[in-house]
Amino acid sequence: MPRDNLLKGRVSIPGQIYHLTICTAGRKCWFTDFRCARIVVQRMRQLHDDRFMDSLAWVLMPDHLHWLIQLGEGKRLADVVRLFKGGSARDLNRYLHQQGSIWQRGY
Repeated sequence: MPRDNLLKGRVSIPGQIYHLTICTAGRKCWFTDFRCARIVVQRMRQLHDDRFMDSLAWVLMPDHLHWLIQLGEGKRLADVVRLFKGGSARDLNRYLHQQGSIWQRGY
């Protein structure tokens, strides 16, 4: 199924609970490195603390993240994911002394 078809009907409802699955680019196992995993968790916590969403539960696997969130008031799901992926990718690339994609497109 083309990616654009997955976006049809997707809505952001404040207070709604969403289960997200976010995979690394090429399914690279970045999170077997404890420091890389901590960087991702710190970014998740920052979004929670900034009231973009409430983080209800999560599991960080070697090459993907399962994340249960409740969307904050006046927030959009796409913005939460964009801020998470962009910020964590920037932090991870800085730590790894590299450039490039960390996350796959979509969620």
